[in-house]
Amino acid sequence: MDKERDAKRRLEQANRVIREQANQLPHSLSTTSTLGPTVSQPVEPDMKRARLDGQFATNVPRPPPPPPPPTTTIAQLPPPPPPAPAANPPKPSGIPMADALLDVFSKNDAESEGTKLLSEADFIATLPRQEVTLQIRVPNDPTQMAWNFYGQILSLTLNARSTIKYVKTDLAQKHLNGMPINKMQLKDPGAGFYNNNDATLAALNIGPTATLELLAKTRGGRR
Repeated sequence: MDKERDAKRRLEQANRVIREQANQLPHSLSTTSTLGPTVSQPVEPDMKRARLDGQFATNVPRPPPPPPPPTTTIAQLPPPPPPAPAANPPKPSGIPMADALLDVFSKNDAESEGTKLLSEADFIATLPRQEVTLQIRVPNDPTQMAWNFYGQILSLTLNARSTIKYVKTDLAQKHLNGMPINKMQLKDPGAGFYNNNDATLAALNIGPTATLELLAKTRGGRR
């Protein structure tokens, strides 16, 4: 009995020593067992065998890191300069004839103001008809009742080539009870007096319609 116990105890000690040695050996070595022949354990490749710290073995080459993406710098260009203003800006085209005539009618008397007017023929070409309609404002003057100065407005339709003298004569004979034409003055509120009796309505660019004021000359000059 003592021999069997002694043999069993030795066997347990031997197995314990073998197990301790087996735990200290790497996995690529064989494990010795007292229960049978030496069993060879499969060895994993180095790439798949992980160390205790969770990283790959040091003898496994790591792939190089990818190169950084190329950096491109875009040059900040200065803003383009503003376009230079045109020296002579184009004038709008397609202005209606009526708008163009407004400037003509508001011009002063050619003789008194020196304004450039259209020629008689050119002005007549702008008229729809070769006629001019005048609205003559007669003053309300109790001292001139003999000449029918009651503040009325007289309407005349005349040929564009009629002279200022003809307009005064027509007024005197038909509306002003024979008032002398040398005592008459015709005035455009925007252009001034028309003193040249020989000038035609077209030469003075009066028309196609116009409103004139009638004034009576008094001793000492204009009223």
